[in-house]
Amino acid sequence: MTRRHIIGRAGAAFAVLAAVATALGACGDEIVNPTEPTGGGGTGAGVGGQGAEGGQGGEVPEGRGDPADFPTDCIEECNDACEKLDSCGGAQSSSFPLDEAECKQRCGLAANGPIWDDVSGNFRCCASQDSCDAVQHCGGWLDHPATEASCDKLCGCFFSEALAGLSEGKTAPFGHAFATDVVVVDVGDATIHRDALDGVRIERTGRYADVHFGDRAGRATLDALSTVGELLPTFRDREGRVVAASGRLVVRAPSDAAKKRTAILTAARGGSAPSAMAIADDLYLVDHADPWHALDSLEALRAEGIAAELDLIRHYEARYVPNDPRFDDQWHLLNTGTLDESEGEPTPSVDGRVSEAWDVTLGDPQIIIAINDDGVDLDHPDFADRLEPELSYPADWKDLIPQGLFGGHGTSVAGVAAAGADDAVGGAGVCPSCRILPHRLGESNQIGGFQLSDVQIAQGFQAQVDAGAAVINNSWGYGLGDPSYSDASLPVPPLAMVVAESFQYAETTGRGGLGTVIVFAAGNHNQELDPNGTHPLTVAVAAVGDVGTKAYYSAFGPEVTVAAPSSGGIGGITTAAVGGEQTDSFGGTSSASPFIAGVAGLVLSANPALTAAEVRSILQDAAVPIDPVFGAYDQNGHSVFYGAGMINTYVA
Repeated sequence: MTRRHIIGRAGAAFAVLAAVATALGACGDEIVNPTEPTGGGGTGAGVGGQGAEGGQGGEVPEGRGDPADFPTDCIEECNDACEKLDSCGGAQSSSFPLDEAECKQRCGLAANGPIWDDVSGNFRCCASQDSCDAVQHCGGWLDHPATEASCDKLCGCFFSEALAGLSEGKTAPFGHAFATDVVVVDVGDATIHRDALDGVRIERTGRYADVHFGDRAGRATLDALSTVGELLPTFRDREGRVVAASGRLVVRAPSDAAKKRTAILTAARGGSAPSAMAIADDLYLVDHADPWHALDSLEALRAEGIAAELDLIRHYEARYVPNDPRFDDQWHLLNTGTLDESEGEPTPSVDGRVSEAWDVTLGDPQIIIAINDDGVDLDHPDFADRLEPELSYPADWKDLIPQGLFGGHGTSVAGVAAAGADDAVGGAGVCPSCRILPHRLGESNQIGGFQLSDVQIAQGFQAQVDAGAAVINNSWGYGLGDPSYSDASLPVPPLAMVVAESFQYAETTGRGGLGTVIVFAAGNHNQELDPNGTHPLTVAVAAVGDVGTKAYYSAFGPEVTVAAPSSGGIGGITTAAVGGEQTDSFGGTSSASPFIAGVAGLVLSANPALTAAEVRSILQDAAVPIDPVFGAYDQNGHSVFYGAGMINTYVA
């Protein structure tokens, strides 16, 4: 067999990798022992630990430099070294061409491997040289012979003995691959005791626990986990996000013949009789007692041309970014440039022109704004006498508040959208006379997120529409991926069919057919919008700080609809907080989104006969282009950062 080279680390990590390769038997035959003197590697260079981890093992290609000649005061962050490489023409290197995007992707692997620690030392020190002629070829330290193939081989051998058997003979859904290092366990009301399992790391505890396998986990670990809960088919997408199949299929059967064939094919694989969904006439749910059999049913249906998809359990995160009687502090409503902030002063008039719009209307109590989040504190005085009956609340919601598992995010979101005015309590929301419909999106965890399935998301939208919501705010979105496991070869999966249908249901059924306006926070990782925000029936909201430019974290893309005030400048957003309190440090696109939801509430209060599509158009028409130098507006006046621009509530 061809011997392969793999990323290694000097010292102890080399010994660990060698031991792993040896323990893997046949797999080890294809992996070079990183301690063998085949070049590269070494002890690295640097002071204060910057370069001490050393470089990668393997044969040393000519032209990328000698570590002995590298400076000892090295760039600390691998991504910063990529920027230096790019500025020196790394993409045009005759020996090791590497553009900035690919470089940063490889940094994720070099610095955050599943087995090794940071092995980017030689690259960072190489890029620290003064001469661009030398730096241009430093990409060679991230571009070894067969690096990625060898890593894939090692990771596959390392994890597959424990997990590969679960997925043998199965096919992953479009845009995903079977996870080789983690399994999602449905534990129900049970608890996984960490101390009872050797070699695992447990994340996102709750009903669905992500159990990451280490070097001591094996078949016995899976057996132990199966006594606690159900091992679900687990996948990663191209960004490394972990998702799992619930055992339920969503099937589109537009005819009686298709429905009958669906019943036959799925029943043969343990599926239930198809049950109709209210959000679309041709959508059906099929449950499987064994979630792995759902994968078999999916393949059988698709083989006969019947559209179907797995109901995937995903991790969603709140779009909150901390900024570490208060109307004077609410600059997003009226910015006079006089915030008491030691870092400086905001720019006067950088606000949403809400105070002027209030001369037209404070909102209509007939207009209901749904807060689709982790819950709203029903006892908060800012919402007194303006709450619709809550949806999906647990009986013990008050007990969950001190645990950080209820209302910490949704209460502040509701305050931005519709906290009461002229009540001598706290601050005011954008639409202070609109009513609030609290809907608990799903069980929250202590790391600021939720885990729930596509069907649960869709059913939540249906419930809010059926309860009379005119506007539904969503200050949450897909969780951030794992750069250690990103796979650019996978296609980008589309928005789940069932979620897209729930948006269509809101558009055609909400408000007696006029449509419910769905508003989504753009996201907080300064990256492209996720599929919720790119859907044409949603409003994607970016964030602008109080100095009048893009908030550093705000996501972007051609589908951004409009921008609204939030943190990211001098001050944060002052709004309601759980426990009857107030906060001045709310922010992120989590705050920009309910601002626009409140504006939509004011627009519908002024003219309740408008359709959802007309409201979306008005929001864009009422926006004002900002940041003309760096806003990147196209010939149609649309910016990937601000959409149509900063909302002007008075004009809307």
